[in-house]
Amino acid sequence: MALTPAIKLPILVENQERAEVTVNEAFWLLDALVQGNVTNSRATTPPVGPADGVRFLIPPSATGAWTGQSGKVAVYRSGAWIFISPVEGWTFWDRNWNTYVRFDGAAWRRTIRFPTNNAATNPRPSSPLPGEAVFDLDIGLPIWWNGTNWINAAGVIV
Repeated sequence: MALTPAIKLPILVENQERAEVTVNEAFWLLDALVQGNVTNSRATTPPVGPADGVRFLIPPSATGAWTGQSGKVAVYRSGAWIFISPVEGWTFWDRNWNTYVRFDGAAWRRTIRFPTNNAATNPRPSSPLPGEAVFDLDIGLPIWWNGTNWINAAGVIV
């Protein structure tokens, strides 16, 4: 089956029988990928009883129906998980973590977190990824997670 180059939509061929199947598949893919947002980019276990259309980005070490699907976009449709291989540059909004996640060709990477944090009302993320940044209101500076500690622009642990 011929596919479009960017998001791999199925293309109709001349005199194709049951063309509605191909067109409906393309609509499902568009619904899942355009203006993309996901429920969570870190969940390792599929939810029980998800609604049609719910989307997740599958991290390494996923279990259950997601085993072996690391790095893919999982979309629940008609009682089953559909897995879509991403293309470099795809970006989704992660509603659980309030951040954009971008596929760099090898893995999903979080971009700068938009929320600020302070100790009283919004603590630093508990499971950040290396390179993740937030603006810390308590110290008035942007800070980055280096994989072990939160550091400032000078590399000092904060």
